[in-house]
This record gives sequence, structure tokens and C-alpha cells, in this order.
Amino acid sequence: MRSVDMDDGGKHHHRRKSAAKSTRRRRSSKILYGKGIACISGNSGIGKTELLLEFAYRYHQRYKMVLWIGGDSRYIRQNYLNLWSYLEIDVGLENCPEKTRTKCFEEHEDAAVSRVCKELMRNIPYLIVVDNLENQKNWWDHKLVMDLLPRFGGETHVIISTRLPRVMNLEPLKISYLSGIEAMQLLQGNDREYLLSKIDALRAIEEKAGRLTLALAIVRAILFELPITPSRLLDTINRMPLRELTWNGRVWSSMRNNFLLQLLEVCFSIFDHADGPRSLATRMVLASACFLVFGFGTDPVVVELKASELCYFVKELVLPLAVRAFLSYSRCSAALELLRLCTDALEGADQTLVTPVKKWHDQPTCWKPIPTNAQLNPCLWQELALLRATVLETRAKLMLKGGQYDIADDLVRKALYIRTSISGEDHPTTVATREVLSRITRLLANVR
Repeated sequence: MRSVDMDDGGKHHHRRKSAAKSTRRRRSSKILYGKGIACISGNSGIGKTELLLEFAYRYHQRYKMVLWIGGDSRYIRQNYLNLWSYLEIDVGLENCPEKTRTKCFEEHEDAAVSRVCKELMRNIPYLIVVDNLENQKNWWDHKLVMDLLPRFGGETHVIISTRLPRVMNLEPLKISYLSGIEAMQLLQGNDREYLLSKIDALRAIEEKAGRLTLALAIVRAILFELPITPSRLLDTINRMPLRELTWNGRVWSSMRNNFLLQLLEVCFSIFDHADGPRSLATRMVLASACFLVFGFGTDPVVVELKASELCYFVKELVLPLAVRAFLSYSRCSAALELLRLCTDALEGADQTLVTPVKKWHDQPTCWKPIPTNAQLNPCLWQELALLRATVLETRAKLMLKGGQYDIADDLVRKALYIRTSISGEDHPTTVATREVLSRITRLLANVR
């Protein structure tokens, strides 16, 4: 909520007015964020999500719908826009009403958020649960996450869980660790007839888990669902090797409990054994694959794919994901950044194919056998180049949606050059790309 000060008085009143405006802003903030919203805070794994679930189950009948949003700063905006399917509204770019002027990408994204906000501000009771809010600002554009939510004070209520000490001006309810007795009660459940040997194993687990509610609840679920004793489970966890992982500071601060990491490894092993390729572990890796392969922002590239693997990854996942995020969810900036990083990755893979060939020709003798790896495969190089042309052309078409005609012109010309060089001037894909260039040229002429 913004206010506009229309008074243009003398300079000698500037400090007094600034102080008054600051006071009004603080009061306004308390009104905006102090009614219809609650926040709970605690360390990772302490039980914040369980508390939110308990509240949602207990009071869900008071609301038309309970809407759950993951609070990771990278995904929270997308998670918020994903509510459109439940609210029966359209946040897509392609179905926006035609305007007399072309909107920029930021306007498209703000309009999509506004449509969700408007629906949540109706006189209809919704419960919005923001689970594990990671940061007060969105990772992509550094805007306040609270700006995504409807203004408070209406029928819609908001509950936030976070590791942050404060969120805006809210004073959160802080959750403390379980006591030793409470931890043992959670591990035992309703079964109070444990043998002494089992009790000793449970106490060892409780001590290693650091009384984290998450770890204790996982252990209890495994003991309840599988035919395994506490001592055998403890031995399995202790024997589970720790992988050589690189954590950033944020993740390491919440995952420095080695016992919890080993316990999660045990869980993933169970899932993989039960479900095979469709396992939870496999699906979790696919969900974060783009960040691992391309390294957004200052994040390093974690997974380096071979050229053939990169081709498959781009065709089957990156291109469909980017186009869907752009057109169906108005995630313009994120989609375009993904395609830009994809272009860079394809260019890098192209270099790995070309460079060894040049080095081989530079050798003083030609009697050495030619390497037979995939880097010297001309068909693979051609597939990489044509795929790069497809990504460039896709970026150009999306740039038109935001009126970025100059950038679109440069991108499509690069795509046309690649297609002409490999497929020839008369190939159907080359002709189609040339038509896209002609359309962009006409738009540029109209603008200029």
C-alpha cells in the first residue's frame, strides 16, 4: 500500500514532515501486517510445519480453502502463481486482453500477481499457509515477499513459518526444542511396552538427533511402517556414508546435523528400493535440475552434463518448462534467464566438441589414431547447433511479448545464420525462421 503526499510546502518543514510521514508509515505497517496474520519461528526441523498442518486440519472448516505455499525464495513467486488453478483465474500471458501498447515484462508479472491478490481480497475466507519463508525478499527481483499477499484485515488469514527472527514488524511465536521426556514420548508413540534394549537404542537416537522434531518424527514413522528394531535402525543410520556435498552457508546452517543427513539418506534408499525410477529422490532431483545444471545468479554449476545428455535435457525439460512458465504463469524474467543460461551452456558444449578436433589437426604427425569419443561426432555437433538455434528463436519470440524488438532481432539473426549454415536456405525450418525475422523487422520499422 502506497500513499502520495500532495503537499509541497517550504523546505524548513521538511524534517518535521519526514518524521510525521515515517510515523504514519510505521502505524500503517502495523495495521497492514498486524491483523489476520500470524507467524511462528524456530530452527530447521523443530516442528513448524507440523504445527501449521495441525492448525489447518483443526480449523479448515472455517475457510473455503486452505492454500499452501512453499516459502523458498527462489520458488515462492511461482508457488503463489500456482494458486490460479484452485482459484479458477487466469494468470497467463497469452490470454491477457489486448492493449494499445505492449507491456514490459515487469508489468506482465505484476498483473499476474495482482489477479491472484484481487481474488484473495474478496469477501471469501481463505487460509494461506506460507511454509518455511526463507527470506523477506524474492530471490529473482528482490521485491518484498509480503507484497505478494493480500492486504490483511479481511476474511483471508495468513500463517507464516520461518527461521527468520522477524518478518516485517511481526513478533513471531518462537518454538523451542522438545524436552527429553517429550522426545521419548514422540519416539515411542502409543507403544509403552518397549524392552530395556529398545529404550536404550531410542535414547541414543534421541541424543544423536539433537531432539529435532523432524528427525524424531521420521524415526518414529520408519519404526511404525517397517519391520525393524530401534537398534538395527540406529546401526543402519550410523553405517550410512556421508556424501561429499558442497553446501552454501544458508543450507549448512540448517543441515549441519550429520545424523539427520544420514537419516535422510536412509529414507531415500528406502524410497529408491520401493519405487525405482519413479522414486521421491529421483523426482526431487528433477525438480531442482535447472539450478544444478545452469547455476543461476552467483550459484556455481553443480552438475556437468555430457553433450548428448544436455541435448536431451534441453529438449525434454528446459524448453517446455521455460515456455510454460512464461506464457501460462507470466514468469517472464525467470523463463528468459533460464533460456539465456541454456544458450550459454549449449555454446560451451559446442566448444568441447570443436576444440579437440583443432588440437588433433595441430599435431606434428597424422599417424596417431583419431579419438573415438562423442566429442568428434559430427551428428552430435549438428544437433547441438540446431538446438541452440531453436533456443535463440524461442527467446526472440518471447522478447516480442515485452516489446524488446532490438534484442529479438539480434537473437533471431543468430538463429537464422545457424540454420542456413547447417540446413540450407530452402529448408522448412530456415524458411520459418526467416519469416520470424521479417515480422520483427516490420515491428521495428513501426516503432522507429
